[in-house]
Amino acid sequence: MKENMLRLNPSERLTFQPPFDKVSETNMLLANISAEVICFKIKTTAPKRYCVRPNTGVIEPYQSKEIKIALQPGDINQRHKFMIQSIVYPKNYTDFNTEELQRIWSSKSNNKDCITSQKLAVDFLTENGSTVIEDKLQTHNKSLSQTVIPPTRQSERVQFDISKNEVRERKRSPKSSTSDEPEENSEAARIAELKAKLADAMKQIEILSSSPGAMDSKNLMLYLIIAFFCGLIFSSLLY
Repeated sequence: MKENMLRLNPSERLTFQPPFDKVSETNMLLANISAEVICFKIKTTAPKRYCVRPNTGVIEPYQSKEIKIALQPGDINQRHKFMIQSIVYPKNYTDFNTEELQRIWSSKSNNKDCITSQKLAVDFLTENGSTVIEDKLQTHNKSLSQTVIPPTRQSERVQFDISKNEVRERKRSPKSSTSDEPEENSEAARIAELKAKLADAMKQIEILSSSPGAMDSKNLMLYLIIAFFCGLIFSSLLY
């Protein structure tokens, strides 16, 4: 890539000052820092908005040329750019006229490697000295910082679905079902055990009462007492 043979002033940005409801002008200086004769051409991304004089020409070695750029009235909420192209003036071209310049830039022998390009951005200044783009960004950021962002509809829907599922689960599962189940099972087991003991005691009483000679009155009285208490406990559990 060839080094730049032109030094631009300004080197990075062109600025235009208000008011923008009429023509606003600025200047640019092109300086030839080489020992060669340099051809230059100026292009812009908004050709209908700018009048550049001259937009093409020749600069002698170590000489400079002032370029006047006029901005036409219009929208300034845009980003514009300029590109300055330069190329060494061929040795066999000596007249330095417009026709020769056109032939140089349109010649197929001049490939892109022979052309150097430099770009400048455009800034539209406000009355307080800042740029229009900067003011827009500051206003936008300020409005964002003051905006309270409400909950999204999606988050509200998720919370509603969670609450609805909780209500459904509560209706499906009674509060006392989990805590009362072990107690009911243990009580049923005790009743079944007492029933078995009572049935066994009644069976023993029936056997003893059918053969009086095989037992004495004390044993019979003991079984009767056991049967009585078993029946008493069983009835208290049922009621």
